Amino acid sequence: NNKIIHYNLSFINLNKYNKAIVKQYKIGKDSASAYDIACELGLNDNLTNEDVKDLKALSTPKFKIYEKEIIDNSLKLEINVDSLEIKYIEIKLK
Repeated sequence: NNKIIHYNLSFINLNKYNKAIVKQYKIGKDSASAYDIACELGLNDNLTNEDVKDLKALSTPKFKIYEKEIIDNSLKLEINVDSLEIKYIEIKLK
């Protein structure tokens, strides 16, 4: 069952800035998690601690970067997060 949670974020009083650079990192089932794939294949029973460490190091978050205009001194972002997903958002004001 895939549940999506919607977040509407508003940052106000940004009168010194015109735009924002938004970097969004996502880790989830579709973001190249080698460890999750090994678990799904049933390989986790035979993995050593070193194997687990190596597989986790191979996992790569998806990355998206975009520019967002600051309108009326505020920045508004809409973020959707799937179940079993982590998102990290970095905002640089310009």
